[in-house]
Amino acid sequence: MLDYKGYMAEVRLDLRDGVLYGRVVGTKDIITFHSERADQLQHEFEQSVDAYLDACAQWGDAPEKPAAGKFLIRTTADRHSLISRAAQEAGKSVNEWAEEALTSAAQRLLASTPEHSRVPIEIRSPGPTA
Repeated sequence: MLDYKGYMAEVRLDLRDGVLYGRVVGTKDIITFHSERADQLQHEFEQSVDAYLDACAQWGDAPEKPAAGKFLIRTTADRHSLISRAAQEAGKSVNEWAEEALTSAAQRLLASTPEHSRVPIEIRSPGPTA
């Protein structure tokens, strides 16, 4: 994973085209980059994030902030006990169980409701410059 200005990106190898292809994760907006050289990948990633931030500023649109990957849930002692028992019954930690349950609930909800948020924008790097 690459990290820049709080944005995280995953990278994959595209054997057909012979390039490393990256995409920022944790946002609806599509921010991608690619490079033929591994030593240029971080630079391409940073250029794409900067281009995304510049485009948002130019359009007067707030850039989407990436998800941090952690959050705290406060609940009652009774619910905590119930969740702990359910996780134990499933043979999982509370964190694993809660992540699966919340992800499943979110996917069901999003699949059943129309999209009301802004249209995602797409920023693609042009690739390395010589």
